[in-house]
Amino acid sequence: MSNYPSPQLNRYQTPPPHMQQPRQPRRNRRSGRHRGRKKRWSLWQYLMILVLVACALFAGLHLGDAQKQLKNLLAERRRVMDEYDSLVSRHKNLIRYQDYIEYYSAYYELNPAFVAALIYRESHYDPNAVSSVGAQGLMQLMPDTVEWMADKLGIANPDPHDPETNIRMGTRYLNYLSNKFDGNPIYVACGFHAGAGNVESWIEKGYFADPENPQISEIPMDDSQHYARKVIESYAVYLQHYYPDGSTASHADPVYSLRAGL
Repeated sequence: MSNYPSPQLNRYQTPPPHMQQPRQPRRNRRSGRHRGRKKRWSLWQYLMILVLVACALFAGLHLGDAQKQLKNLLAERRRVMDEYDSLVSRHKNLIRYQDYIEYYSAYYELNPAFVAALIYRESHYDPNAVSSVGAQGLMQLMPDTVEWMADKLGIANPDPHDPETNIRMGTRYLNYLSNKFDGNPIYVACGFHAGAGNVESWIEKGYFADPENPQISEIPMDDSQHYARKVIESYAVYLQHYYPDGSTASHADPVYSLRAGL
């Protein structure tokens, strides 16, 4: 028998202690194997977090701007509503001679809301009002207009400070202007203030981009522009709160026309 151990037996024999390699725990080797992959995943997480933070900051900036704009819009809305409420309060507490206004508006095919608005702006319903240029009464009729309308109506010795006489002559004059300018309230207001000849001249000279739809901002005379704006403001208030159907005795369009049936 040989003195050397059989190679076959060496396959199943445990190596001597000095030849054995220390074995790492299975868990440690596995964690070591995956450590590199885990680091790469953390990097992507950081990148995603940075992207989300950047998006949140960007959205926050835009949200802040939107909130600021909304706040400004709400403040402007409150201001406009307060001004309108104040305007309505002043008009609702100041309207007189409605019987005369409604009767003669119907007779001359006018919107009573427009007549009421014009009286409010001309005299604040003071029948004794006299302007620095000599305009008189509720509708502030000039002496030559009083003479012309009195001749048309057959009124001898007219008193422009008498409420009914003044409204009768003033509405007759508005009827003349309304027929001339096809019932357009802006043209009629300007004609009452500056004269029909001036308004016709503005139209001929092309001051209005669309003559069928004139804008107050296109009126070339500042004082007439201011006057027309104020009359239209009052017109809107009286339409809403006194004459929502446009007229009590006719079928006048409440927005675009002063004459019934247009």
